[in-house]
Amino acid sequence: MASAERQLTRKARIAAASAALVALLDKPVPVIPTCGGISKSKFVAGLQCAKRLFLQVHQPHLAKLTDQANKDQGTAVGVLARSLFRGGALVDVDRNHLADAVRITRELVNNYEVPAIFEATFSHDGVLVRVDVLRRQQKKNEFRIIEVKDSTVVKPYHLYDLSIQRYVLRGAGLQVKSNHVMHVNPDYVFDGDLELSKLFLIEEIQSDRLLTRSAISGMLNDQ
Repeated sequence: MASAERQLTRKARIAAASAALVALLDKPVPVIPTCGGISKSKFVAGLQCAKRLFLQVHQPHLAKLTDQANKDQGTAVGVLARSLFRGGALVDVDRNHLADAVRITRELVNNYEVPAIFEATFSHDGVLVRVDVLRRQQKKNEFRIIEVKDSTVVKPYHLYDLSIQRYVLRGAGLQVKSNHVMHVNPDYVFDGDLELSKLFLIEEIQSDRLLTRSAISGMLNDQ
């Protein structure tokens, strides 16, 4: 028994040392915000295509022509997905009052009676993100991020979405326990009655698939 306990203690020390080493190596560099700040969508656009980011920042009227249809479809799917999280609260603030959105989000985070927050809004290092679904865990001060997509599979750029959200939320002081993409079930067959629990799948994305803090901070300075 004593030998087994010593072995468990040794494994615990090794695990703690490994976690401390990862945290030491993954230190973000100081970020100097540019262009008055950057949103989640602009960060992802910059990783996908530098020209697309340029249009969104400097000629948004041109970018809007190509992006609006996709946004409308994504918004509709996001609204449907909210129905699966009973008791959730929506941060119903438009883009002209984002400071209010950040304040309301903080109030909801501190209200342990709220199980989920839709469009939760956070700002850190000049980056502003809005989380589709921020789900509270059993430990009331821990959360999981759920990014809702209208695709039927997890795509590479979805990982960028989750990466920047996790970066900002942790920078803002939240404890993020897990990261997920909620997408349409490709095997779902509509038979006349929409069953949301079958329409969507929630896939957990392991942390090693996401960008590190140091990588993101470097990218933000490059953008």
